[in-house]
Amino acid sequence: MAEMVRTFPRATGPEDAPQSASGAQPGPGTSGEASTSPPEGPAKEMVSGVAHEAQQAVSARVSRRAERSAVELEQVARALRKTREDLGGNTAAPYVDKAAAQLERLSRYMRTTDAREMLRGVESFARREPLVFLGGAFAIGMLGARFLKSSAHHEPHGDDGGSPRRPA
Repeated sequence: MAEMVRTFPRATGPEDAPQSASGAQPGPGTSGEASTSPPEGPAKEMVSGVAHEAQQAVSARVSRRAERSAVELEQVARALRKTREDLGGNTAAPYVDKAAAQLERLSRYMRTTDAREMLRGVESFARREPLVFLGGAFAIGMLGARFLKSSAHHEPHGDDGGSPRRPA
């Protein structure tokens, strides 16, 4: 049997481009398709208002999380101070004391600094010391993964290490 092949004309140059009713070829942004320009008037105000509300909600959430983190850092610093007292004259005592002081300093910083300023500080540090920043990010990631792995709830498995066996 003979196959029917249907071909469609293909536009190859500006002379083949679609023309408007006036005969002019559409220019950039005048292709007749829906415009993707920013919304005008009330729609623009509504979008701006929603974006502002979302920004406020995120900022409030970050502030609450920073406050909780600051409280947790203070608790760790207090525990380190107690450990320092227990160590007495041990050679590690000054280092533990210094770590506690740094945690207290970080806690104060988190309480008194807004989220944008913190982000600017982190960006500034990352630009000044990129290797230290990347190393710290890697170490934090490894510690976080280790913490998540150790705190994961494990189900009992069979002796073969696979899934638990069911009685037949």
